[in-house]
Amino acid sequence: MANKVNYNEGEFSYLTTSERLTIGDKPTMEAANKYFSKREIPFRRYGFDNSTERPWEFPNVLRHGPDLTISIEGKDFFCEGKGVGSDNILKVRADKIESYKKWEHLLPLKMFIYNSSSGLCAFIDFTDFLRTLKGLKVTKHEKMGRIFEIPCSRFNWEKI
Repeated sequence: MANKVNYNEGEFSYLTTSERLTIGDKPTMEAANKYFSKREIPFRRYGFDNSTERPWEFPNVLRHGPDLTISIEGKDFFCEGKGVGSDNILKVRADKIESYKKWEHLLPLKMFIYNSSSGLCAFIDFTDFLRTLKGLKVTKHEKMGRIFEIPCSRFNWEKI
């Protein structure tokens, strides 16, 4: 396991896969671990993050796979974790949303959204997540490309 180091949340978003591996678990995944453990929801790390040195050589749908598998009341789900920026806006790449739609056809997908500024989270079905995009336009982000910027007010937040 990689050693954990201190980092500034805002700087973490744009690290390469290799750089992320030196940090260890992302704050969102640490929050998800705590959330699911407290509720006795079994979970397992699933994502593509740690599997290769050259992830860009794989199709988007594989690279943008969900982070976890979880089981709630005997039913299995994929779960994708997302972290809110310090500006209280959740930024999600448009191509990732298209990939999540494909994963949703394989197994129902849930979204775990963590706001490190408030320490609160939202845990919702992917179909509800898609509803939060209603009326939003895709914008161009300097480092992330085409994204949706989703205000935190579109989510119902709860304690971890």
